[in-house]
Amino acid sequence: MRTGIFCVYENPRGDYRRCFDDQTALVKKAEALGFEEAWVAEHHFNPASASPSILPLLAYLAGVTSRVRIGSAAVLLAFRNPIQVAEDVATIDILSGGRFDFGVAKGGPFPAQNRHFHVDTKVSRDMTMESIELIERLFYEESVTFSGQYYSCEDVSLAPRPIQQPVPIYVTTTTEATIRLAAERGYSVMGGSPFPLDHRHDRPQGRRPGRNPENLQFDAADHLHSLCHRAGHGRWPEPQHDCRTAALNAARDGKPAGRGRHDRNGTSGQSRGNPRAQA
Repeated sequence: MRTGIFCVYENPRGDYRRCFDDQTALVKKAEALGFEEAWVAEHHFNPASASPSILPLLAYLAGVTSRVRIGSAAVLLAFRNPIQVAEDVATIDILSGGRFDFGVAKGGPFPAQNRHFHVDTKVSRDMTMESIELIERLFYEESVTFSGQYYSCEDVSLAPRPIQQPVPIYVTTTTEATIRLAAERGYSVMGGSPFPLDHRHDRPQGRRPGRNPENLQFDAADHLHSLCHRAGHGRWPEPQHDCRTAALNAARDGKPAGRGRHDRNGTSGQSRGNPRAQA
């Protein structure tokens, strides 16, 4: 089992500079305490959760850490150009020395996101899966020509390329159909409550090069607020309460519950789950 933290760049004071400083300090402290993973959420148009630009945030965290793995939880692919995402992910993987975990999602039940990015919720899942397919080809093929329903390109060669071969890919979902599709493609699954863990043993042979289905991971996403909640002994912190301090105190007390990764025997860390971003 591996333990990490899940950062949503909470901003209860409406001070974005302090919000970014606090979350950076939390990740650095988590690394010092021995946490193995630090994941960053992508949320848009929400002043209380200031992480719309998830990839620049992750690139910065790559530069101020040296050991902890950093991950996206998750990049909302339906709102982005897949070629640019591939370039950014490759860059972050290089900056981190191959410590990047690439989590993706279609976006949760936030209508404003789809409305402002002009993406129909009925097709966002299909757009996401097609985008992953193109991004993977860009990672590993010398020249990519692609013609899909939503994306296309001709003779594109990615530069730079990621260090990791392959880049770990996590699909954020709680739906059985997407879990099966992820397994067929050789992706790991990242899910919040309610998460159908009975499917964790259903691992069809992945068809992506270099992906061993026995190495697929099943992560139970947890919200950073869970650490604060636990530190507050069953109550949510007041707005003036320093959530970062509460989380770190919880970690020092031996309760690092930011994120639990399920091992092959089904063991997991404690988790409340965050079902908001689902594929």
